[in-house]
Amino acid sequence: MKIAALILLSLAQLSIQSSKLRRDTLFGLPLDQPYFSRQQASQYPASARDVYPQNYGSAPGYVQFPGYASGFGYPTGYAPPPVGNYDYAQREGPKPAGDVSPITFQRYSTVDQIDAYLDYLKGRYPELVDVQTIGQSVEGRKIRVVKIQPRIAVKGPRPKILVDAGIHAREWIAPAVALYMINQLVENNHLYKNLTENLEWHIIPLLNPDGYAYSMTEDRMWRKNRANTSNPQCPGVDLNRNFDIFFGGQGTSQDPCDETYTGAGPFSEPEARALRDYAMSLNHIRLYLTLHSYGQYFLYPWGFGDSLPRDWKDLDKLGRIAQHAVQKVRGTKYRVGSSTRLLGVGCGGSDDYMKSKGAKYVYTVEMRGGGQQGFDLPESEMMPAIEESWEGLKSMAYFVLKEKIAAKKSGSRTLGEAERPSAGHLMKSYLKGQNSPYATRTRLE
Repeated sequence: MKIAALILLSLAQLSIQSSKLRRDTLFGLPLDQPYFSRQQASQYPASARDVYPQNYGSAPGYVQFPGYASGFGYPTGYAPPPVGNYDYAQREGPKPAGDVSPITFQRYSTVDQIDAYLDYLKGRYPELVDVQTIGQSVEGRKIRVVKIQPRIAVKGPRPKILVDAGIHAREWIAPAVALYMINQLVENNHLYKNLTENLEWHIIPLLNPDGYAYSMTEDRMWRKNRANTSNPQCPGVDLNRNFDIFFGGQGTSQDPCDETYTGAGPFSEPEARALRDYAMSLNHIRLYLTLHSYGQYFLYPWGFGDSLPRDWKDLDKLGRIAQHAVQKVRGTKYRVGSSTRLLGVGCGGSDDYMKSKGAKYVYTVEMRGGGQQGFDLPESEMMPAIEESWEGLKSMAYFVLKEKIAAKKSGSRTLGEAERPSAGHLMKSYLKGQNSPYATRTRLE
């Protein structure tokens, strides 16, 4: 009886605390910073590494987590490494000369180093690479795409693959993987001629350069871009909630201080507009990959509600091909499924938007995490993460290539358009999600 009474008392206290979240503080942390409910963390432990506000505590630089976090395998507190470890001045080093590639996959690259590498590729491999600026960030940095396509004639159109990375600033491994993809397809092109001669690659290695730079110099856990908002103390928009697909729905926030703040309206942010405009200029995207960390998932739509696309079996099949390819490298296990069912609801994402516009195979790829917070994968673990990710993504590209070969053998000149879901189907899927058990979870991929 005493135990039961204690449990009831604890539940009552949790309920009381939960009801005070917006009037008081959460775990002793000021509410002008992003915060999330204790109930959410306990319902979905996998997101616990993502939900606690950062850089507060009883000592400078010390983060104090609630005690029950240790039950999920996370420490109750730690002193994070100083941001100075990632300072530009420490990382730039001397400029390479001649034909020496200005990139390394032993360290995370700065924005300037990424730009230098893209310029190097454009000058060194003009017959294979075209680098375009598709927009500018809030702070005026270039948003660039690498188009990989040799200047040779092929019969029929090449299936298009669009990849973006770095939409969330703190997920440094994502741009590193995108750069490695470019590196392999271009600088080791002799190994992948089938993939470059028969497919058309479009890779945006860093969609959110402002946030990425800020995370390297100021706040390692910064997620959003650096746009001004209605609250001068809370800049930044979550670019992966800024797309016009059930904008402002579940899994988003209208509070500029929250991590999932949508922005003032759909495509209010230049980074999101740049991706949209470029993607819409391509037409008939066969494979769209948006690279994130962390969690080890191949996620397909829908993320806005508890329904599946009509071709979900195709998406699941290709996801499992990639899953097996990754696992063969070092045994790393990924999960495959819809974003909503594996992580929770999140409206306004780039993946759902691309699928709604007719892209066939669409995935959010959540790569492995590491470090103390999951997002801060140590540089010593970069190559294992990069290599296994490349194997998975490469297997997807080979699948698309095999589709093209099969279509050619059958006498078809094209693969056929992917079905573009109707507005009615999308709305039905969204409404179904409102009463789903998954609707109580907000994902932070």
